[in-house]
Amino acid sequence: MKAISFIFILFFGLLLSSCTRNEEINVKELTDQVQIDNLQKSGIRGIPFPKSSKAMRVKDDVTDIILPDDVFFIAKILSGENAGQVINTSVARVTCSCTKGSGCSPVVYSGNYYCVMNSGCTSCSMSTSANKNNESLQIVGIIDTRNPVKFFAKQESRFTVKEVSVPNQYFISEDFFKNEYVKNEINNIYKFIYGENIPEFIKTNSNEIPDGYGYVKANFFGNEIMFPIEKKNAFMDGIALDFTLASKVSCNCSKGSGCKLGSILGTKYCDAGGCTVCTLIDNAD
Repeated sequence: MKAISFIFILFFGLLLSSCTRNEEINVKELTDQVQIDNLQKSGIRGIPFPKSSKAMRVKDDVTDIILPDDVFFIAKILSGENAGQVINTSVARVTCSCTKGSGCSPVVYSGNYYCVMNSGCTSCSMSTSANKNNESLQIVGIIDTRNPVKFFAKQESRFTVKEVSVPNQYFISEDFFKNEYVKNEINNIYKFIYGENIPEFIKTNSNEIPDGYGYVKANFFGNEIMFPIEKKNAFMDGIALDFTLASKVSCNCSKGSGCKLGSILGTKYCDAGGCTVCTLIDNAD
């Protein structure tokens, strides 16, 4: 009888443990203004947490972020035999650790997932890894194919969108453009614009673009990127695009530090660095 009781207790314990590990948690939206200000000043980069994402508890301080269908992280592997590769993944494992005191909780703010200190914690850290092999990851961007590529214009159409309707919530870096999916999609955009006659200055990523060319901002699967287009051809379905001279493209940081203008694969973008409110500026002509 004792053996049967022991087996039942063991089974019940394992079942309870399993339910705890696989429980979906409701990540609260951060509303405390003091914590928001501290977060923005810290320069900490959040983990993208778009609408319909799930947070599944692995253990007390470890959570798996599972993205919706058609959405995936662009992540750089930092450890192991695959270090340096920039991959696609729909799941990222996030660990919130209180290094001084106790109590470090996950929250969502402005579409991103963070770890913030509770009252009993004075130092909180966040780390990211692959959920299967525990390789350390750095999230360098996100691709949301539910949010198709469109160019910015005064009117909306199949290929255009108004800037005010596309708030930019996520950050990208140079490593984002090293991902094969990203490179292929950018090349497809150039083929859409130029056919097989992609200008040489784009192929060589030159900062010196010919007269008559400028940049048009695009919503690239949820990210703001500028593409060089010849001014006389800066139209989509007869709608004039918001054309910008190269000298008027810049980046602005209003919280934190960083937010530098980058150029790669012929595009212009902002690398946020330690900036938590980083904006790609286009003073359109």
